[in-house]
Amino acid sequence: MSEIHSELHIAPIDGIKSGGFISGLFWQTIPEGASSSEEFVRVHEELDFNAGISRDGDIKQLGLFSRKRVKGEHLYSLAATVVSAVAERFNETTFLFTGKTPSGQWVYISCRDGLILPNGDFSGTEEEVSSKFTADLSVHNWSLALMPPEWGESDDASTIALDSLVDFTKLGLDKRNKIDLYIRDPADTRKAIALSFTAAVLILGSYLGYDYWSNTQFAAKLAAQLDAERQARIALQMNQVIPPPWESMSEPLGFVSECVKQISTLSINAGGWELEGAFCDRNSAIGTWNRGKNNTIAHLKAVMPDAKINLLGGQASYTIIPTHEAPKLGDTLEPRQAVSSSMLNSMQQIGESIALVLMPPPPPQARPDGTFPPPWDWVVYNWTVSTHLDPNIILNLLNRDGLRVKRVSLAVKEGLTVWTIEGIQYAS
Repeated sequence: MSEIHSELHIAPIDGIKSGGFISGLFWQTIPEGASSSEEFVRVHEELDFNAGISRDGDIKQLGLFSRKRVKGEHLYSLAATVVSAVAERFNETTFLFTGKTPSGQWVYISCRDGLILPNGDFSGTEEEVSSKFTADLSVHNWSLALMPPEWGESDDASTIALDSLVDFTKLGLDKRNKIDLYIRDPADTRKAIALSFTAAVLILGSYLGYDYWSNTQFAAKLAAQLDAERQARIALQMNQVIPPPWESMSEPLGFVSECVKQISTLSINAGGWELEGAFCDRNSAIGTWNRGKNNTIAHLKAVMPDAKINLLGGQASYTIIPTHEAPKLGDTLEPRQAVSSSMLNSMQQIGESIALVLMPPPPPQARPDGTFPPPWDWVVYNWTVSTHLDPNIILNLLNRDGLRVKRVSLAVKEGLTVWTIEGIQYAS
């Protein structure tokens, strides 16, 4: 399994002989409803991993590795520690990070929405880490990029030393980042580390530690307990009602109003840099500028000091975080024929056009027992309107139950602006 994740390394910690930080873990999400211990046991049976760490959050994660490669009883995930530190200091959960440990090892960490990416926990040479950092920085949108001070200054990233985020002399001592899931090697004569706190609660109903997989009798008991809990969870999920997808999306009028407000704050001409366009979705509003022939980065920075410049120096971007309203609930869907005719008519009344594409609803997800619920009783229209009018006017005409907006964008060409609104209309 070594080809899936990078070679594992431990950064030496002053005064601690029994362990240290570890990097290079393989990260994957834990299925909704599954316990970390159950998923860990399942993954162990399929892959060559026998140790790991669980991370709590809206979506749980497992970081996995083979303990045969690493010595020491007290191991901590360096990536998980950095993610916690960046969230606390910068209030950011989508970021790139690269840095050097006190022993001179180079590490790379990428995190999106609080989740460490599967290939986002890496250690290697400075050249390998730099190449990975530069490549990912250029092709994805990141809220924050952090690099070591010895790499100099950059408009695309801020500088920070790794040891200013992580206290290597004390190992952080944050149990949230400690490796706490183990499967005992039969050849190992040492006492196995206790199973994680969560598994102890699930299996014993208390906070007692125990010798995990110390004999086949206990292994059989654990397997039976996990199977019983799986069956109970299946029974619960069989009776759950899955909410319709539109109930997780923002109220459309407020969504468009907020997007137009944020995009309208962007300058058409910022220090001689011309606005090429902007877009706004549920996560962010981003504007893009192109450098004028006789203008420089300094001209742009004088007007927009927080703009980010690409590595070629000819394009800039600026990100705003919009405040969207809560999801809209309680919609009553109209018949699809009536919906499509009404939407087309609304645009024809003002001399605009709308592109409607009827899409089949997604297939229902299989129940835990392998059977399928009845087909959905609704259909989906993807729709798009391109206009010179204020998008708020368009939405006031189109708004009805089942309508949602995914994205509002603005294109600027030769001084003319064109708005594009993209959305979904659900109908019965």
